Amino acid sequence: MQIDAVRSEDIPAIAEIAKACGFPARSPAGWNWLLFDNPEQHGAPAGQLMRGADGEALGFLGTMRQQVQSAGRTRQIITGHSFVMAQRRAGLGRQLVQTVLDKSAPVPVTTLKNNAASAPVLKKVGMRPWIGSAGQSSIDWPLRPWIYSAGRALSYAARNQLAYGQLARREWLTTRLQWPIPESQNMALNLFRREDWARLDAALKVLNAAPCENGWRIARSLEGYRWRLADPDAPGRSCVFLHPAGHVAMVTLAKLNKHEPAIAQITDLAIAPIAGWESDAVELLRAIHRSARAAGAAALRLSPVLDFPVALAGEVGSHRIAPARYDSCHIVGFDGGLRGDEILPALYAGEHVFASRVAPVHRRPAKLTDGPVSARPDTSSSAKSLPSAHARTTGATGW
Repeated sequence: MQIDAVRSEDIPAIAEIAKACGFPARSPAGWNWLLFDNPEQHGAPAGQLMRGADGEALGFLGTMRQQVQSAGRTRQIITGHSFVMAQRRAGLGRQLVQTVLDKSAPVPVTTLKNNAASAPVLKKVGMRPWIGSAGQSSIDWPLRPWIYSAGRALSYAARNQLAYGQLARREWLTTRLQWPIPESQNMALNLFRREDWARLDAALKVLNAAPCENGWRIARSLEGYRWRLADPDAPGRSCVFLHPAGHVAMVTLAKLNKHEPAIAQITDLAIAPIAGWESDAVELLRAIHRSARAAGAAALRLSPVLDFPVALAGEVGSHRIAPARYDSCHIVGFDGGLRGDEILPALYAGEHVFASRVAPVHRRPAKLTDGPVSARPDTSSSAKSLPSAHARTTGATGW
């Protein structure tokens, strides 16, 4: 058994395992973007690939570097993503995770989107739940209640393995999606315009410079935003909102599996710690709510619940707190490095922007006052879903 840092020539093998696990197809360019184009990686390994004695690829775990800062000091953390195993052999997945942790020390390792299958394994290698109850729930604001309810009913039915296999045969609850073109630029960033990139850059610098007395905060960068918006497999799926007070959000259109409708997933939310931030946050979420509905999404989702108080959810609109049966966020620290409880979680540090299935995008844009313009730098995202019926029969598994 051999576990080594991933190389560009490993992409076909990783793509094959991901396909067997039921992940939506990602192009070679998409895998290259995900693993080797991230400007915040700074040359660090982008993941570890496990091979058997015959050289066959058995599993992969991606590792994405993030910067954290406190009082002018900068350190790094690692976020695990795209965990796929070609075989359901006892102990292989745990061995791969343990190797990643050993090679990462003393840099802390986190997850922000692990699924139910991985949660108990992560605990066995010493990772612990990171954010408590916030990591076990999401806030859903239904935008098209009938479609949203139909998706919930199909998800309930899909808990049965036979029903899941039937539902996975085709795409359900499809709709055409397109972020609306704004009639004014309030809270909207037109990322075809250089001045709007400059506005975003200025806001991110202010957010990074804000005092942080209770831990190490994730550092956001303009280069990191450009990279997140440049996934070649899903152009136009994400857009950016900027509140006049400097609060920032990124929202991504995604279809989590074949039987659920497309939603608008909040993939970053940064609220500046200023007076009146609560009312500002509600105003920002209302703008996103209006635009997501105009885009055709069945719901707006915040998961995990970070940087927005649950108590304010009702001021945005009718909502549902959706509990999970497992912890989706884990962390481990090491001697000589940052402790897990010193690091403040943020959606920006997670894989949400690229780890969901691509929802279809309609070419004719809608119109909406105060809505966002989607960023379209010739590129965008795909990735993980629940295991397909094929994955359930081959024994492949993905986290």
